[in-house]
Amino acid sequence: MTSPNYQQKSAKDYAYFEVKELIIKGELPPEEAIIEEKLATLLEISRTPLREALQRLEWEGLVSRRKNGRLEVASISTSELRELFKIRSALEGIIVVHATKKATNEDLEKLEDCVQMINLLSGSDRVDDILQYGKAFHNILYEISDLETSVRILRQLNDHIDRYRRLVPFEKTKSQKPIQSDHDLILKIMREKDLDKVASVMEEHIMKSAEIAITAVTKYESGISKRND
Repeated sequence: MTSPNYQQKSAKDYAYFEVKELIIKGELPPEEAIIEEKLATLLEISRTPLREALQRLEWEGLVSRRKNGRLEVASISTSELRELFKIRSALEGIIVVHATKKATNEDLEKLEDCVQMINLLSGSDRVDDILQYGKAFHNILYEISDLETSVRILRQLNDHIDRYRRLVPFEKTKSQKPIQSDHDLILKIMREKDLDKVASVMEEHIMKSAEIAITAVTKYESGISKRND
């Protein structure tokens, strides 16, 4: 028989992941009021584990509290996105250095497979597939680095960035091609074991993505402002 404590924990975790997914997908849009009764009914759970899940999401910054004490989905802004990318850039630099030190030939082959697929799709309209192989490249680096704390923080940051990506699809621009080719360069430098250079190139790579994202969000904010005038 399952213990009450296990059931309670299971319901809390279920609520956390489900509400988080609704926020990241944009099904709960920025600044929308969170109505506990409605969410509890949707998820078919009681309000107690839901409240615990919402507290965790508030701590992670995906939910915020209004002055009247009520909860809402956190707003988005270019300033937050810029900060997210700056932190991500620093952590990715640390991770790629550790991955470079530890990478085996088998690890490098896995990275090479991702790079080849990115190059194969480059120039096509399969942007989502290119992004997925880019994510796979970084996920392999996370695994190789074995830096559990850095990776855990990075995954939370990437959840926030994915939320922006779902709400404001980042435009396909000419500047994305050199960003995609960065993976080639990063892998080449990893093979050369140049730790300072690989960190620098990785950090620049992340900040190039940041500029595309910030431009898209700026346009999004401008559009909302015009509609509200």
